Formats: sequence, structure tokens, C-alpha cells
Amino acid sequence: MKTHFTDVNSLKPTVCGRTGRVTDNVWSVTCLSCRNTEPFYRAKEQAEIRCEQAFNAQEPRKVHNVWDWQKFYECSGCGGDLWRERDRTLFSYHFVCAGCGDSIHPPTETGMCT
Repeated sequence: MKTHFTDVNSLKPTVCGRTGRVTDNVWSVTCLSCRNTEPFYRAKEQAEIRCEQAFNAQEPRKVHNVWDWQKFYECSGCGGDLWRERDRTLFSYHFVCAGCGDSIHPPTETGMCT
């Protein structure tokens, strides 16, 4: 079953005109007709801006090494040890150096087992 996009500023239930499962969360829309509409593009742009603002608002922190808990990760580019966290996958984390913007991708517990 497809998930359709609803525009909160519109009187229509969905932007494509179909009914079924409906959301205003742009990351969970699976209907291609909804994804190819102007209201969806505008909402997705706004969501991406909010994600970037949330990332920049994070307080940089030290990150423990997954293989040796007593050590912290250091950036290979600038030598810094403060990181911000991006979205992770099932197999790895995504940390971005607060100093120079380099990324590291240490494995999650699932990633260590594969």
C-alpha cells in the first residue's frame, strides 16, 4: 500500500487525489505521483533545511572508539576529536568532524557482525 502526501495548506486529502494511507512526513511518502508535485518539493526543501539546522545546532562531542572503549576517535584531517552525528545506516554510524568536516563511518553492532 502506497503512502500519499497531504499538503496541510490544501483542502484536498492528498496532492495526487488518491486515498489510502496519508502523511505529511516527506520522508515516508512512497507514491510517485505525490512525489512529483510542487507542494511535495516545497515541503521536502523545508524538511531538508530543518535537518541541516538541527545538525548545525548539535553540540560537538567526543566519540568513543567502537573497538576500544577507552579511546576516542580523532580526525585524520585536522586531528580534532569533536564530532557531530548525521543519520546512521543499519551497518554504520556517520560522524562529521566539527573542525574540518571530514567524515568517519564506524560500524554499528550489526555492522560488526557481518
